[in-house]
Amino acid sequence: MTITNQAFQDFENLPNLHANYHLVQHAKNYATLLNMGDECISNIILKKRIPKKKIEENFPNDSTFRKKLALIYREMGYKSAFVEDSCQHYEIGCFLGNNGTDTQYCLHIGDVVTIASEEKGDSFAILQSVFSHKKNNRHFAFIIINEFELTSQKKLECPVYRLQKSHRIYSISKVNTNNAAHFIHYCNNSECIGGDHNFRNDLYIKNMYFFKVV
Repeated sequence: MTITNQAFQDFENLPNLHANYHLVQHAKNYATLLNMGDECISNIILKKRIPKKKIEENFPNDSTFRKKLALIYREMGYKSAFVEDSCQHYEIGCFLGNNGTDTQYCLHIGDVVTIASEEKGDSFAILQSVFSHKKNNRHFAFIIINEFELTSQKKLECPVYRLQKSHRIYSISKVNTNNAAHFIHYCNNSECIGGDHNFRNDLYIKNMYFFKVV
C-alpha cells in the first residue's frame, strides 16, 4: 500500500469522478507531498487541519512569527524569505525517513519529539503544531514546539525538565526519529487528579527506564 493510499483509504476502488469530488473535500484537511528540498525525509503528508480560531489565539501570523520563520529559511540556505503568505496548521505530520529502510513516521501534536542540533546536540520538546508554508511555488513543512530545559532536580534517578513557555519553529527535517524519549508530568501531591494535570506546574520527568521493543 502506498503512503497516499494509507492517507486516503476511502479513495480506493472509487470511480474517477467520485474520487475527484473527494479530493476537493480532503484538500481542505490535508496537505500532500510537500517538497522540503531535503534528502533526509520525503513524501510528507499533513493531516487534520487545526481550526483557524485556535491558530489565531495560539500562533498568530504576526511580525514575531514571520521573523522566526524567515530566520529558519535563512538557516535552510534561502537568503531572501518573504513569509507574508498564510500558513496552514495541522495536528499530524507523516513522512518517510530516507535512512535506507524508508520507514514511515507520524508526529502528533502533544508528542515529545527530539530535535537534532549540531550546536547543542539533541534537545527535547512537546509538539504544538505542524504547518505548511508556500514559498516560490513550493510547499515547506515546519513544526512549532515548546522545548524542555534541564533542571538540577532528579526523581528516582531520572532528570527533571522544565517546559519553556516560548514557542520555537524548526524545519520538520530537524526531528530526530532515531532518538525516542518518554516524559511524564511531575505531579506534586494531589494537584493532578485522575489524569487531569495541572499544567501550571511546568515540570516533567524524563523516564530513563522507558524503552521500545524492536
